[in-house]
Amino acid sequence: MTTVKRYLISSKLYNGYTITKVKSGLDLPSTSGLTNERQAVLLTDKASGVTKQFSTMKAACQYLEISSKRLSNYLKNNESSSTNEQISTIKGFIITKVDSFVKRYSKTIEVTNINTNEITRYPSVSSAAEALGISAASISTYFNRKRTTPFRNKYLFKLI
Repeated sequence: MTTVKRYLISSKLYNGYTITKVKSGLDLPSTSGLTNERQAVLLTDKASGVTKQFSTMKAACQYLEISSKRLSNYLKNNESSSTNEQISTIKGFIITKVDSFVKRYSKTIEVTNINTNEITRYPSVSSAAEALGISAASISTYFNRKRTTPFRNKYLFKLI
């Protein structure tokens, strides 16, 4: 429970997955809270060598017309196998994760709670907003207006 909570709050990847909260009973993910929504993947046609990049696993699954579970299993099996003699494919495509996708589109934010002097780093504005229970737009406005006073008289934000 402690590990799950830590990864949920920090929005750091756990074995290539982002742990998120389930918003409602209708949106239950098929992998018990583990999703890979932001995981970019590359599909390389084994025959032609042509590569297509998808910003999410869901988009790649839709393109290939396969389930997310099948893609997750493929990626898990290919990560654990170290032999390159027989490269497995799905519908003729070699699929690989793009690890830099999340880092390329988000900025690390440092939050200082002025009441406790506790400093916490988050990988993105949205993850900080979720952990603090405020909107990401409020934090973005704080930066856009170049404020230096504490937000809600409690938090100081700093982009890293």
